[in-house]
Amino acid sequence: PLAASVDGTLVPTLTIEMLRIALGAPRLHLQVAGATVKGIAIGDFTVATESDGAVRVYYAHHTARHTVSAIDVLEGRVDPIRLEGKLVLVGVTGLGLADYQNTPLGQSMPGSEIHAQLLENVLDGTLLHRPAWALALETGLLLLLGGWLVFATPALLATDSAFTARRRAAFIALDSGFVWALVGLMLPRRTPMPMPPLIGMGCG
Repeated sequence: PLAASVDGTLVPTLTIEMLRIALGAPRLHLQVAGATVKGIAIGDFTVATESDGAVRVYYAHHTARHTVSAIDVLEGRVDPIRLEGKLVLVGVTGLGLADYQNTPLGQSMPGSEIHAQLLENVLDGTLLHRPAWALALETGLLLLLGGWLVFATPALLATDSAFTARRRAAFIALDSGFVWALVGLMLPRRTPMPMPPLIGMGCG
C-alpha cells in the first residue's frame, strides 16, 4: 500500500513521503472513483495503483552498486558525486539486526532495499499491474479448459489426456509470460491450468 487511513487522515508510506519532500509538494491527492482507488498524485506526478491503493513491486536481484556502507560515507571514502542528486535510504542491513523479507526471486532483502526498489519502480514507471479483469479471465479459462478436459478425457488414452493438459498449461504460461514481459501485466498462470481427471485403475 502507498497510503493508509489513520483516524480519517491520509498517511503516506515512506516511498510516497520521500517523493513528496523531494518534489516540494505541500500535499498528496488520493485519486478515487467511487470505492476504487486510481492513484496518488504528488504535485504533477501521479502514481497509478491497484483498486485498493496498493502497488506490485517489480523486484530485481540485489546488486552491490546500489548500496554503499554508511561508515565509508562518514569517513569520506565515498565520492560525494555518487550520492549527489539521489534519493538515499539509510537502513540497517546486518543479518540478525534487520527485518529481512522474502521476495518472489527467492532472495531475502532488507526492508530498506525493498523500499529502494519500490521507489525506483515508481520513478521509472516499471511497477507491475494486475488488471481488474484478471479474476474473470482466470475463472473463464478454468471453466473452459476444465470443462473441455472433463468431456474429452474419457475418449482419450491416459497419456494423450495428460499431454493435452500439459500442452494447454504451456500455452497459458507462454501467453501470460509474454504479456508480463511486454506490458508488465500480471495474468494468471496456475489457476486456469486444469489437470486431467484421475483415472481409476484396479485389478480383478
